Amino acid sequence: RSHQVARSHCHFLNDRGRIDEALGYCNQAVEESIAVFGEDSLEYAGNLHNLANNFIMRRDQATAREFLERAVVIVTGALGDRHPRVAGMLSSLSAMEYYAG
Repeated sequence: RSHQVARSHCHFLNDRGRIDEALGYCNQAVEESIAVFGEDSLEYAGNLHNLANNFIMRRDQATAREFLERAVVIVTGALGDRHPRVAGMLSSLSAMEYYAG
């Protein structure tokens, strides 16, 4: 249950641009999702995506890319490469690369 609270706080604070406050919750959600669901879970992938978004807003594309690429691998393995969730994550990755120059 606490992983869901951390994930909600991470997402809420990220969406409001409060990235410093969000970072602790994002990391907590990632750590707890590993403990509860494992490293190949969709829950973990979603939390990695939220953490990546935090680093995108910090303009730290290298760190964000690592998290997004791991999330894509997990989601692709679980849902297949034609799933809309994979497309959304690839779109985030592409947009990040585009705006980074």
